[in-house]
Amino acid sequence: MTTQLQETLVHDRDLRRFRARATWAECANPGSGCGMNSYSALSHATPCSASGCGSRLSHVLVRDEQKMVDTLLVADIAHQALALKATDVVVVSSDTDMWPGVLLAMRAGCNVIHLHTRSGWKTQRHLMATLGPSTSHRYTQLSV
Repeated sequence: MTTQLQETLVHDRDLRRFRARATWAECANPGSGCGMNSYSALSHATPCSASGCGSRLSHVLVRDEQKMVDTLLVADIAHQALALKATDVVVVSSDTDMWPGVLLAMRAGCNVIHLHTRSGWKTQRHLMATLGPSTSHRYTQLSV
């Protein structure tokens, strides 16, 4: 049985509770000479400067966002491990939201190869600490 989930892409989603960093190291001309300094005081609550206007910057800046992707990937991992009795699963993601699926697969007896999509990336220490002696040998991580 196949079920297609619709409407997983949210268009024009408000940017919620954003703020600018106080400093950033990538600038070639730090301090007052940086062209980005004019943005450093902006946040989601920055109001319009026109008298009587109720707009805030969060009303203007939006993004498109794909929803349910992590949940669908974890469900696919669970299906492979539990229903199809896969012996090996490869997870290609640097997102820590995949970890429940990774753990479930290993506990179900799968060997998991976790390919991180960020160069030099490693699974975070607190997640690695969730591996016990019965699962740690089933986990291999690689980075692109």
